[in-house]
Amino acid sequence: NTFDAATLVDVGQLWDFIEATQPKELAKLQKQFPAALREALAGHVTSLIEKRGTLEVLRNGVSFSGINLQLAYFRPSAGGNPAHQARYEGNRFAVMRQVHFSTKTPDQSADVVLLLNGLPIVSMELKNHFTGQNVQHAIAQYRRRDKNEPFWKRCLVHFAVDDDAAYMSTQVAGVDTAFLPFNRDTHNP
Repeated sequence: NTFDAATLVDVGQLWDFIEATQPKELAKLQKQFPAALREALAGHVTSLIEKRGTLEVLRNGVSFSGINLQLAYFRPSAGGNPAHQARYEGNRFAVMRQVHFSTKTPDQSADVVLLLNGLPIVSMELKNHFTGQNVQHAIAQYRRRDKNEPFWKRCLVHFAVDDDAAYMSTQVAGVDTAFLPFNRDTHNP
């Protein structure tokens, strides 16, 4: 686990993805930054996400010291070229439990976070009947969160889940956080 609460990036996952899919670009960067390139890259990606947002950076990539890097590859159209297919298959998804996301309140964590190439894209709060909690407790937990915490803006979607139901929100906005049901016509069996 190399998730860093300061940059909100799993530096190891990001590095491994770029190393596997864009070795030529990485080699050029290593010449420019012989020491601490990983940290410089994570800091640069973080500042661009703060300006442009996670989705825009994933879609369009970043330019770092004049070198363009893709941070994700999307599914190629049918019959797309094999090189693009290989890069698409190089995407790295990770599931992390109990992710401590804050430098202000380091004891706080999200139950589960999904990452794409080291960038958090989904947060989840999980509840179950054995602990006497349900999806409404998870929703209340999100509403109690500090809406100014940068981590919430990094994730594209937030899920509140229990044994029977799932709800989603695209924005943590304190008490005004709105959740929509994510179930289809029935509860999960």
